[in-house]
Amino acid sequence: MSEREKKLYQVFNTLSPGEFKKLLKIADWFDGSSEEQITTEGEVPARLYFIIDGEALIARDDKKFFVGPSVFIGELAYLIKKPATATVKLTDKVVGISWKTSSLIKLLASNPQMKIAFDGLLNQDLAAKLAR
Repeated sequence: MSEREKKLYQVFNTLSPGEFKKLLKIADWFDGSSEEQITTEGEVPARLYFIIDGEALIARDDKKFFVGPSVFIGELAYLIKKPATATVKLTDKVVGISWKTSSLIKLLASNPQMKIAFDGLLNQDLAAKLAR
């Protein structure tokens, strides 16, 4: 595993190494080479993101704040299949990974144990955000 994969696996440790490898096969890595907008409030995101290092800027209801590292972006829209609740932009120092939601849904549908483990990661993330 590369260093960034090892760092990600420390967080995704509910997955077996084989499941983690399957997840990586359908993933795309990104780095903060530009301040890209990744979700738009009111639109259904095509991808689910995870910030490994750095921060993302969240704008919602005239409020702006930073989140990261070790957070999912677009998880609520992914889980409830609804539009994003915020507009999110990557900062120039962010490193992360993303998955096309359609590919992720397909992978997890064919791997029930993996789906349970991955949903657990999303639930932990949501709980941590609510506790802030």
